[in-house]
Parts: sequence; C-alpha cells; structure tokens
Amino acid sequence: MPGNAPGPRYRWPILGMALLVVFGALGLARFSYTSILPSMQEGLGLSNTQAGALATANLAGYLLMGLVGGALAARLGPRRIITAGLVLAAAGMLLTGFSHTYTPALVGRLLTGLGSAMANIPAHTMVAFWFSRARRGIVTGTASSGASVGLIVVGPLVPWIITGFGDSGWRMAWYVLAGMTLVIALAAYAVLRDRPGYQPEGMESAASHGHVSWRKLYFSGSVWHLGAVYFCFGFAYMIYLTFFNKRLIADLGYTEQAAGTLFMILGGASLPCGVLWGWIADIIGRKRAMTIILVLQ
Repeated sequence: MPGNAPGPRYRWPILGMALLVVFGALGLARFSYTSILPSMQEGLGLSNTQAGALATANLAGYLLMGLVGGALAARLGPRRIITAGLVLAAAGMLLTGFSHTYTPALVGRLLTGLGSAMANIPAHTMVAFWFSRARRGIVTGTASSGASVGLIVVGPLVPWIITGFGDSGWRMAWYVLAGMTLVIALAAYAVLRDRPGYQPEGMESAASHGHVSWRKLYFSGSVWHLGAVYFCFGFAYMIYLTFFNKRLIADLGYTEQAAGTLFMILGGASLPCGVLWGWIADIIGRKRAMTIILVLQ
C-alpha cells in the first residue's frame, strides 16, 4: 500500500461522506420529486400519465447507469464516478426546474436518474473496502440511511420553498436541491479516497481472487436473480412513493405542509432501519435478512 494512503481512522469520514452521497443521490435527486410533483404537475399542465412517465424516465436512467456504474467505478475509481454522478444529477435537477414543457422535464429526470446511479451504487460498495467483512451489513446500512435523511429534509423544506415563491416555487425547489447536491459533490471529491492504506479483516480472501471478470459477472445467474428481486422491490415501493404526496393533496385534501410532515415522518421511521437491518444481516446472513424485510414490506 502507498505510504500516504489513509489509515483505519479515515474509514469514519468515508462512511459519513457515503451517507451524504446517498442523501444527495437518492434523498434529494430522486425522492424530492414526490414532494414537488403536485405543484410541478399543475405548473406544467401534466396529466397523471405524464407525471408517472417522468418518474419512469428517472428510474430508466438509474437502471441504465446501474448496469455499468460499478464497472466504471472499478476502472476509474469511485471518487471520480461519485463526484461526476452528483454533478450530473444536479444538472438534471436544474434542467427539470428550467423546463416549461413536458419534453425538457423528461430529459431532466432521465439525466438525474443516470447521475443518481453513478453516485449511489459506488457509495454503497466502496465502504466495503474500508471495513471488515463482518461489519459490511451495518456499514452499508448506515450509508443507505442517507435516503431517509433526504425524506426528513425534503418533507418540510420543499413545502416551505413552494409556499414562499408562489407559482415558481416548484422551480425554486429544484434549484435549491440542485445546489445542495452540487455542494455534496464538491465535498465528496475532497473527502473520498478510492482505497484504504490497510487491509480490513476478511478482505484477504477477496483480494486473492485477483481481478474481477466482468463478463462472468454480467452473465451470472445469481446476479440476475438478485437484480430481479431488487426490480420487484423497486417496482413496488417507487409507485407508492412517487404519488404519496399527490394522493394526500389532490385526493384527501391535505395541505402541502401537512403532506410534507407525513413525508418527514416516513423518513424518520425509516432512519434507524438501515443500521438495524444491516446489523441483523451481519448476524443471520444477507439472504435471511432480505427475506424478512421483503415480507414485512
């Protein structure tokens, strides 16, 4: 290892930064659409089908980049890919805010999805290089808590911005969230390091296998099986989450602030779950933990 590579203590800044990256890539770039949608749909005159298509474009971008994001991070380093992903996500959010018709908004959400995957996927995987194999579940679960922090922040922040800026409030919300994401991108480039200067316990066996065969990985039945499980998971929760605030405001008569409060409560309830289920997965195994979680969902 290089003599100036970070030591074991630096794993904690890495973990904290990974949480912030997930906060930006998912909490701000993806989940904020739920809170902004009612005002944005009214402002652009979108149908429910078009509003759903914007969410689909975001998820399509995420899926496309998800297929190659890991390989890019392995080749170019997660620090560069994460930073570039957050910048791309911020650009997509700005384009969404600048949009006056459906098509530019669709492109903006597609770019945001591409950037979200570029940042989120390497952020989850890189922490595994800094901690022992026995703690992998709890550290990746901690990083994933950034999405819950996003719900907590976006819930009250977006209605406050929309109320303060009137008809252009939804645009200003995108601008503010894009600015926050860009700040996180700069912080990620300053803080993150691709590899530690030490060998975490349990990583020796992985290192002994040498370079990853990406061809074998992409044609692995186990990988596609796991991908199918996560597809079903995402298909279920994203439909629910995308129209969460829309349902409350348009159908049930909630105010923007009341819907945002429920969104914040949703984030608060999920905040400890990443750490909790990561810890459980370290004890009983990933397969059993995932089975229990999906049954509960």
